[in-house]
Amino acid sequence: MDLVNLDDSMFIGKGASKAAYRDPRDEKRCIKVLITDKTLDIDREINYRNIRDRRGKTSKILTRYYGTVNTNKGIGYVFEYIMDYNGKLSQPIDKFFENIRKEKKWTELEFTVYKNTILERFYTEFVNEVVIVTGVECCNFLVQRNSDDEYDVSLRIIDNIGIRTLIPLVGYVDYFGKKYCKKYWKRLLAELKEDMII
Repeated sequence: MDLVNLDDSMFIGKGASKAAYRDPRDEKRCIKVLITDKTLDIDREINYRNIRDRRGKTSKILTRYYGTVNTNKGIGYVFEYIMDYNGKLSQPIDKFFENIRKEKKWTELEFTVYKNTILERFYTEFVNEVVIVTGVECCNFLVQRNSDDEYDVSLRIIDNIGIRTLIPLVGYVDYFGKKYCKKYWKRLLAELKEDMII
């Protein structure tokens, strides 16, 4: 396997355990490398993705995973890089709503109707796809703009994915998985300081 060299010009950002870089081989991909010795987060995510694969589950909101690569910074995990239609990095869900509020000359009512419409659609996708997450930090929920139409957007989840429990019922039984998703969606709404009735 060829070695992929990563440098500061490719750096995107970092979390508690991983740093992300643009993949120099493909602008639509990024490479995550561990910045700690702990592999729990990435192991949990890969195990969960394997469960979904075995069950034949597909997802429009989970980023695609392409496997590993050797880099000058250690093993790299290659994922889809979430960009808007214009090539810009997609925004976290809280920043997206802040910025669209500034962009548009809407009344407060018009903005509230828009925001609720988008959130309700995202909620339906999140629960129906039974995507299990371990946290609801807004930075891990990106809104991908697919065109200049403000309604043509997709929710994409980029991190904190997987099952914390030793017995992963939520990954195998959709009834429990959907209950879990609904609980975490309420937590995300609390992060957004929304009081929607879902």
